[in-house]
Amino acid sequence: MLTLRMPMRWVGCQADDRNHIPRVVLAAARLVAGDVDAARTAMKDALRITPDVTDREILRLTGPKIGKALSREIAALRG
Repeated sequence: MLTLRMPMRWVGCQADDRNHIPRVVLAAARLVAGDVDAARTAMKDALRITPDVTDREILRLTGPKIGKALSREIAALRG
């Protein structure tokens, strides 16, 4: 069983280093858990894999409330 207490790079992220989607979802889970630093780290990793990930895609993966928060993090990371 997966829990939020598992190491940040759990199976979904380890299985494919070419796919940003598990990292976006992990960032959302970390943000919901209140771990902003871990969420930011997961988003950095997602951006490393897919630098042009869009706000629309993030909203579709995570829902509007968390998606908007992650989009703000991405904007800050992109500068």
